Amino acid sequence: MNVAPIVAGRMKLTGNHAARVANLDPANPTATCLVCHQTQAATMGASAHYRWRGDAGGMSNLTGDVGKLGGMNDFCIFPDFNWLAKFTNLDGKPVDGGCAACHAGLGKKLDATELATPTLTNIDCLICHSKSYKRTVDATNGTAHFVFDTATMNLSARQAAADLSRPGRDACLRCHVSSGGGNNFKRGDIEPILADPPRTHDVHMSAAGANRVCVDCHKTTNHRIAGRGIDLREVDNPTQTVSCTMSGCHAASPHADAKLNTHTAKVACQTCHIPRFAKSSPTDMFRDYSNAAQVNAKRLYEPWIDFKSDQTPTYRWSNGKSTFYVFGQPIQVQSDGYVLMAGPNGDINDTAAKILPFKHHVAKQPLDPATNRLLPLKMGVLFQTGNIDQAIIQGAAAIGWPYSGYTFADTERFLGLYHGVAPKEQALTCAVCHVSSGQGPLDFNALGYARKYADLHVLCTQCHEDKSSEWSASQLFTAVHKKHVQDKRYDCSRCHNFTRG
Repeated sequence: MNVAPIVAGRMKLTGNHAARVANLDPANPTATCLVCHQTQAATMGASAHYRWRGDAGGMSNLTGDVGKLGGMNDFCIFPDFNWLAKFTNLDGKPVDGGCAACHAGLGKKLDATELATPTLTNIDCLICHSKSYKRTVDATNGTAHFVFDTATMNLSARQAAADLSRPGRDACLRCHVSSGGGNNFKRGDIEPILADPPRTHDVHMSAAGANRVCVDCHKTTNHRIAGRGIDLREVDNPTQTVSCTMSGCHAASPHADAKLNTHTAKVACQTCHIPRFAKSSPTDMFRDYSNAAQVNAKRLYEPWIDFKSDQTPTYRWSNGKSTFYVFGQPIQVQSDGYVLMAGPNGDINDTAAKILPFKHHVAKQPLDPATNRLLPLKMGVLFQTGNIDQAIIQGAAAIGWPYSGYTFADTERFLGLYHGVAPKEQALTCAVCHVSSGQGPLDFNALGYARKYADLHVLCTQCHEDKSSEWSASQLFTAVHKKHVQDKRYDCSRCHNFTRG
């Protein structure tokens, strides 16, 4: 075993920043970074990863400065006053908690002043730039903040700060894999296996595939990172987008088969190339606050959650814009019985829209019967006691709302799927989607492709006798379309309620 030499009673520091962090103060680590990186810290302080807010350019029903803060969600409900804490679990042991457990800061709560003028020493540079760094919550002075977790790092604070690098896949997964409370709970397509996936799981990240790291696609300018999920409010880097055709990775017509290339105008690449999600780790599909709380692996209470694995996506049209529930507003129940927390805009007649795959997350959330608005919760109360009544009562008090009791509303969120791209041999094929039984993964009727007459015999006899018996069930879709669309050049509106566009 190689052991670093001891110098002046201490282990000698190794790494590219060893000389620069020799006098680092573990209680104020970012001060050392600021000696050289004042400009970089200022750009980080203005980014969505620090502010948890940004431009509302992707939203259709809000404008201005929006984000995780100030918004209601269907996972842990309301981040603003569930910031950071040290919880006590059922065994009497301390456990880190709060939404800011994954914030790129050292614990200071982001109030209006902090959002406008970030405290640069509160930025946690190491959470993204040090592979060996670990942190834990300290609340001994009454204010929760992060400190070096040297016990689990098995090295000194200075050594953790001595060897820094551009964020790799592990840096991004450190937080994004555990959003929503645990591994793959929230997004469904960001699983721990992505740290080193086989090609069969993700051809982009696998060492046997393209061996990409996150920032290869999520291009970064001044700490502003490109890419926005459909259910995310803010746009961090509006100057760059993430797409399959960016940087010349894939052509707009990437297939040797011309028929497949005709699909790319209306079908997003991931629709065919991400046929399943939660392939390695189960994901939260239904979170029920009306049910009895359950105990998790940390020995804390958490809402009742229905986890599922290896799921088929839900498919919806998306033109890149999204609609969100606005915190504090009365709910609007849709025709499907759900309150939309976040979902895509677009339909079959929208020329900018494509069919995308989504994780469809549903929940039962507390609702004020007097104002008809969704209620925030004090999650620390729920996590430590399992008492939903007190979590709701204290949540209403924390926001300054009068308490009128509660009932529950059914809510839904659509989370876009972008990771876990399967090899081309595992992509959806024509026969999988275009089946005469209509039982394929895509609900074509819901997407707007329903025929004017559901009964094919009735539809055919509007123009001629029914000739559908000329083809087998497996041939019917392609044969009918070839004869009418390709050969006779009929517009879609002959048989459907939309035009070819």
